[in-house]
Amino acid sequence: IDYTVNGTNVGNQAAQATSAALPANTTIVVNGSPVNVLLLRDVIPTGTYYVAGSLQTSMPGALRLFRLPVDAPFNYRTGAADDASAVEVAVALPAPATIAPNASFQMRLSVTVGAGAASGNLLNTAQAFYNDGTQATSSASNTVPVSLNPARIGVAEA
Repeated sequence: IDYTVNGTNVGNQAAQATSAALPANTTIVVNGSPVNVLLLRDVIPTGTYYVAGSLQTSMPGALRLFRLPVDAPFNYRTGAADDASAVEVAVALPAPATIAPNASFQMRLSVTVGAGAASGNLLNTAQAFYNDGTQATSSASNTVPVSLNPARIGVAEA
C-alpha cells in the first residue's frame, strides 16, 4: 500500500517550526536532542509494516525520521533507523524553515499488510505539527480507508 501525504499552508501567514507536539505539549526529539521543526508524520497503521527505504520527500533540507518500537512518542531517529520495524515515519523541516501561505510539502511511504491482519478496513491518518505564528498547533489529515476484505461485488437494484 502506497501513501502520499500532502500538507498545504491554507493560512494567511507562514507556518513556522515548533518544539512541541500538541495536545500533550510533548517535546519533539531527534537523535536524542530537542529540535524546532515543521513536522509531518504518519503512524504506521496496525496490522501493517513499513517498507524500509520507502520514505521519500522532495522538500529541500528535510530530515527523514523514524520512530522504532522502543522509542517514546515524538522521539525520532535518522539514517540507519530506516527499517521495517518503524512504528511511525515523518519528515521534518528544521528551523528557521517555514511553509509560506499556499505552499505545499509532501512525503511518500509504503507499507505491507501483515499475515495476521484482520479483515475490514485499514484506517490511516497523518498529522502536521507547527507554529501558526502565535502558538504551537497541529492538523490531522483525512482518514484513508483501505479495504482488506477479499473480492466483493456490490449489487444494487433500481
